[in-house]
Amino acid sequence: MQELTSGGFPVKTEVAVPLVYRGVALDCGYRLVLLVADEVIVEVKCVASLLPIHTAQFLTSCG
Repeated sequence: MQELTSGGFPVKTEVAVPLVYRGVALDCGYRLVLLVADEVIVEVKCVASLLPIHTAQFLTSCG
C-alpha cells in the first residue's frame, strides 16, 4: 500500500461491498482488501506455496 500511496494513488482499505439479490439486501460481510483510485480491486492472499487452485481462482476472478 505504501508504494501505491507514495505514487499518488488514493487507496481505501477494508471497503464494505453491498450485495443485493432479487431486490433483497444481503448482509454477507464482503469487504475489499484494497480499492485503488475507486477503480482497481486488490485482494491480498498469503500462502506457503502456490497451488493449481490459486491459479484457477485468479483466472476466474479476472474473467
